Amino acid sequence: MNTYRFMSCNVRLQMDHDGINQFYNRAEFLGKTLEEIRPDVIGFQELTCAMRLTLMKHLPSYFIAGGGRDASRLDESPAIAFLKDRFLLEQLSTEILSMTPHIPGTTYGGDQSICPRAFCTAVLMPVSGGKPFRFLTGHTAHAGAHARMFASMQMLQALSRANESECLPTVITGDFNATPESPEIRLITEYTGFRLTDATAALPPTYHDFDALPCKVKIDYIFLSDEWEVKKAESFHTKNGDLFLSDHDPVMVTCCETAN
Repeated sequence: MNTYRFMSCNVRLQMDHDGINQFYNRAEFLGKTLEEIRPDVIGFQELTCAMRLTLMKHLPSYFIAGGGRDASRLDESPAIAFLKDRFLLEQLSTEILSMTPHIPGTTYGGDQSICPRAFCTAVLMPVSGGKPFRFLTGHTAHAGAHARMFASMQMLQALSRANESECLPTVITGDFNATPESPEIRLITEYTGFRLTDATAALPPTYHDFDALPCKVKIDYIFLSDEWEVKKAESFHTKNGDLFLSDHDPVMVTCCETAN
């Protein structure tokens, strides 16, 4: 049975006011650290096209896929990075988290901010053999509990539709901007279409705003379907002097295919 390491990593949008921790100062450190950890698949959030091109220079082992959230497709995107020597990309799709999921730049309206959100889904085939699997990464609204609930529903419905044609082991990663007890997270962990478990449940909180928050908050997750057996879960509050990897701690799980 194959063993994989799956990571979720919000890289933090390039912001000049982050000072030393603005993305272009952190990119080399982030890339080098990820190359050393060497997750098999990474679900990224907040990568613009320009940021992606920069990060790719420091991630030579990975292919990065996924579309942007606005009409230009160059804005922020959830993106999936996978080891080029371990997987083939069989399918890839990007959906906007809105009532019109195929129109970039749209939102649910209501309590959501003006920022559109999206999720990206890939089907990856291990080149060494074994089952293909479905990997989703998303980034839900920072403002708007109703929008986040709609987002959870939309992602689950998309996975359910995909499973109707081919039921595959599933991984969901992302920044959900919601704590574990929130209805939008419970919707995922209590979903009856197929069972999903928060593989990061025992990890410490993830969002720290470059250690500016008095208390960190858990908003980053990796959910796994029943076809996976978790061996280890870990987070990375890693620094190089004053440089952080991000304003979120990346989280990672090591798991293997079950015999089912």
